[in-house]
Amino acid sequence: MTTPTLRTAPPVPPVDANPPACRRCPASIRFYQRVGGEPTPFDLGPRPDGTHIYVGDDQVMTLKQGREAGYDVDGAEKLMTHFATCPAAAAFRKAKRS
Repeated sequence: MTTPTLRTAPPVPPVDANPPACRRCPASIRFYQRVGGEPTPFDLGPRPDGTHIYVGDDQVMTLKQGREAGYDVDGAEKLMTHFATCPAAAAFRKAKRS
């Protein structure tokens, strides 16, 4: 039985000269469109502990989605959503409806 060939994710694009800053902390961020979701802020540059992979056209998907789509997520550069690292992340959360 042959092992299926995994798709190679493209490299993360270079950082813009003047990336926007988070509204709640001084960190620079970049927005990517989540596949099947909304634009989401991410920390700049790849991170080994990232939770998403870049798949092109400013789109990202979770590692689970990447595996299911046939990407080599272990060899891909990973990105971390800024919501996971922002010290003020709670301020962005929507209030639960009662």
